[in-house]
Amino acid sequence: MDYIRWLHPRHFYQQHGRFGSNAFRNLGPKDSKSLSLVECECVVATGLTFCDHARKYYLETNTVSEPPIYWRFPYETVLPPPGKIEPTPTATGDKCHRNIYGISDDILRSRFLYIDPASKTLRPLSEFMICAQDDDKPLSLSDMTTIQNQTGNSA
Repeated sequence: MDYIRWLHPRHFYQQHGRFGSNAFRNLGPKDSKSLSLVECECVVATGLTFCDHARKYYLETNTVSEPPIYWRFPYETVLPPPGKIEPTPTATGDKCHRNIYGISDDILRSRFLYIDPASKTLRPLSEFMICAQDDDKPLSLSDMTTIQNQTGNSA
C-alpha cells in the first residue's frame, strides 16, 4: 500500500541539497511516538488530488507550505513491518491520516533519506513531488531555492 509523507521547506538543507532527518522522524509524547502518514487509496477515494488534500487538511496547521511537497512511497519496499498502523483522524478532519508506531527514528532516517542505507546513497529530489499550478511534478533543487527565497523557510 502506498502512503504519503508531507514535507515542509523548513526541513530542507539547501547547502546539502536534501531534506534533513527532522522531516522523517517520530513525533509525540515519549511513550507513544509515531510517524504521521496519509494513506493514498483513502485520498483517491475522496476525489481530491494529493495536492488539494494537502491544502485542505495541512496548510492551516503549517504541516505543508504553498506549494505543498510530498513523497509518495510503497510502504512495503521502504519501511519494515510496523508495530501498529492506526487510523488517526486529524484535528482538521483528515480521515486518511495514519499513525505508524514501532519504528525507531534511526530506521526512519536511514530508510527515508537513502535509497540504499548501507551505501548511504541519497534519495534524489526527483522522488519527491511538488504541487505545481495544475498538477504535481518531481521536485528540483531550483524549486526548493525559489520556495526558500520566497518564504524564508530553510533549515
